[in-house]
Amino acid sequence: MTEYARATLLKNRPLQTTTDRPRRKRSFSIPLIELLRPDSYWPQPLSIEQAFEAMRWMVETGDDKRYSSHLRWGIAGVAELLNGAGALSQYQLDPIASLADLRKRFHLAVLARPQSEGQVLWREEIGISVDSVITIKRATYRPFEGARHLGWSSEFDIQKSLTEVCTGSRGKPMAISLNSSHPRCRSFHDVSVAIGKFSGFSFLLRYGEDPSKRGASYWTKCIARSRSGESFLDTFARARDVFDCLVLGKTSDCDLAELEPPLGSNHIADQLQLLAKTATPIRTPVILADL
Repeated sequence: MTEYARATLLKNRPLQTTTDRPRRKRSFSIPLIELLRPDSYWPQPLSIEQAFEAMRWMVETGDDKRYSSHLRWGIAGVAELLNGAGALSQYQLDPIASLADLRKRFHLAVLARPQSEGQVLWREEIGISVDSVITIKRATYRPFEGARHLGWSSEFDIQKSLTEVCTGSRGKPMAISLNSSHPRCRSFHDVSVAIGKFSGFSFLLRYGEDPSKRGASYWTKCIARSRSGESFLDTFARARDVFDCLVLGKTSDCDLAELEPPLGSNHIADQLQLLAKTATPIRTPVILADL
């Protein structure tokens, strides 16, 4: 690692003391049938990270005008196919709410009845079928070994953490209010994962009025977005740390860059300063990019 790269990492996480991480696989192959099986331990024999990276691959390959068709009532392309329910003119994948939701998107990708010739063409040219084996050139951590430098020692730890971040604290008052105009609207709703061709993974935190209240108002804030060289777990680790800070009130050397420019406002900055004085610090490992 160059001195410049090391200095950049320490600048982003000034409290971090280690920059070691295991080597990652540069590519992996997936028999699509494995993503469709009704097994209870889905997505085994694939890892959660591989499943998310496979969906990212589908989004990227599907972002082509040749795969979108103009129908009478709107446009039907790959994003609409993956969203299901006869969706038209949506242009992008709806955020993934859970592993169950991710699983459903693969069923739609492979098994849903196509609405347009463009969707059929995508399946034919990319090789999307029950019998297909696809190779994805994305760096991922070795399946089922966890990522100890990120705080996970097993695949079970990753699954548990993902569930806790996405829905585990639904209705809980957040430790940090993100809306200066409505400071009392701080109930946590959920975290979902948006996937884009150029933006990669974006973890979206939704908060507002009590979610059990009918018609509750809510706002959405991106708490982590893919950066160069990051895999799914790298980005998720940053999102988890920010979630722990904003929702649970834990302090750490979490990376809050995606909260800017609101982070610079007194409303949020003052709360973070007070939190740092009163909460028990927790230590989180560094997230590296391939350099």
